Amino acid sequence: MCHLHYKRHRRHGDPSVAHRLVRRGSSRAERLQELTIRRSPDECWEWKGTVHHTGYGTLQIDGVQKGAHVWAYVEAYGPVPDGLNVLHSCDNRLCVNPGHLRAGTHDENMADKVERDRVARNRGESGPNKISEVQALEIIDRYGKGGTTHRLLGLEYGISPSQVGFIVTGKRWPHLQRQKAEVA
Repeated sequence: MCHLHYKRHRRHGDPSVAHRLVRRGSSRAERLQELTIRRSPDECWEWKGTVHHTGYGTLQIDGVQKGAHVWAYVEAYGPVPDGLNVLHSCDNRLCVNPGHLRAGTHDENMADKVERDRVARNRGESGPNKISEVQALEIIDRYGKGGTTHRLLGLEYGISPSQVGFIVTGKRWPHLQRQKAEVA
């Protein structure tokens, strides 16, 4: 796909769309209406405008760029109170249904993320680990016994020497260090 078609695809979701989805000079309400796929009040209303690389819809109004969900909240409820963010109750980043949006603190957002299991973990067999928990324990044991280096262990397990260092010092897989201390 050439650069032009790529930009059209990113902007409009379709590389063949060359026109603006909303005419210039439209009000905030008109722009939100035109760029939203509305369904029933209890379903998610999908954003069909520009999508940021984080997966959230974005919209620029009067030179101010914000998340589409933030503009939807402002249109429905008024300005977002100072110190608060707009949170989704549905976990759908493209949803702009005001019934699914509420104002809340960053801490509330992080608590929701943990509660709904939407947080990346670097424990056990889940997450972006190159090695298993058992392999990390082997590395800790073998390095603790001596006779090997970070470099050699890294080559053997397919990880970098610095990652081996992080494992043996407890900066990575810290719960393994605690488990080992409890056993000893």
